[in-house]
Amino acid sequence: MKRTILSRLLNMKVAIGFLLVLSAIAALGTFIAQEQSAEFYTFHYGNRIGHFLMTTGLTDIYHSPWFIFLGILLCVYLVLCSLMRLRGRKNRRLIGSVILHLSLVLLVAGALLNMATGATEDVSLVRGETAKLTEGALAGTTVQVDKFTIDWYDNGSASQYITDLAFTDRKGKRTKEQISVNHPYRHGFIKIYQEKYGWEVHGKVSSLDGTKKYALREGQDFPLKEGQSLAQIFVPNYDVESRSLKSVTAAPKNPYLAVALQANGQPVDMRLLQKNGKSMIGNLQISFDDYVPYTGLRVKYDCGIPVVFVSFILALAGLFLRYMDEIRLKKGDRHG
Repeated sequence: MKRTILSRLLNMKVAIGFLLVLSAIAALGTFIAQEQSAEFYTFHYGNRIGHFLMTTGLTDIYHSPWFIFLGILLCVYLVLCSLMRLRGRKNRRLIGSVILHLSLVLLVAGALLNMATGATEDVSLVRGETAKLTEGALAGTTVQVDKFTIDWYDNGSASQYITDLAFTDRKGKRTKEQISVNHPYRHGFIKIYQEKYGWEVHGKVSSLDGTKKYALREGQDFPLKEGQSLAQIFVPNYDVESRSLKSVTAAPKNPYLAVALQANGQPVDMRLLQKNGKSMIGNLQISFDDYVPYTGLRVKYDCGIPVVFVSFILALAGLFLRYMDEIRLKKGDRHG
């Protein structure tokens, strides 16, 4: 009687249903923005729904204790199902099925491990700059850029961007590596990917109060007094005839800098500067002295990948054992 009840409870159909429910919950993470500020959720969803999402952990599903608990529960359930199927019967076909179930356990375990301990951090650095990483398991490590170069096609588009970097782990071990697009750096469970590139413009802002240097990247403004600021757009290859701020090519063949004086976020006046050029805007003198490329890197920590890899190997082994006899029989029928 007990065995009958247990066999009904420990059923793979129930496990598959459990897995579908867990997958549906995980899918919510693609519809609900994850790991945003409280202000973000109250603004986009309202006070009541925003508070509900934050209270239930739906704003950080993959790291919430209840989601990880459900994943662990699924793994335990699958193991018990596999052990239940092995009781009293042991043949190659059955062993193959059990190995398939265990591979699914490892797959879920690897995904949970990544959700619980995985970390991702994006950094943008110019040559000689160092970033101290702070996210999760990446905290305590540093990335320094020794050199960054961009290769160009003849049509002015980027063919490859390459970063020579130095990575220092938590123990203080320092290693150097060259990375490029599709060729990341690997250090244990840490990978550093070449993601993008951009431009940092340098110059000076002079007024009666003195002269200040600036180093700005795309989307960054230079703050001034009384709600004013300077916005800038770097144009790598400016078309003098069309006067469009859309660059002709990505390669910096004729670099210009568009500078706009803003008051309370609204443009008041604008100037266009060639490299090494100066201009007055309002009561300010603006200079565009230089530009340098910066590299955009993505640093990821993922200790679940080896577990997932082993799960795929087990799945292949399980499939082989599960269907080996059927394949042999079919071959025998053909030869017969």
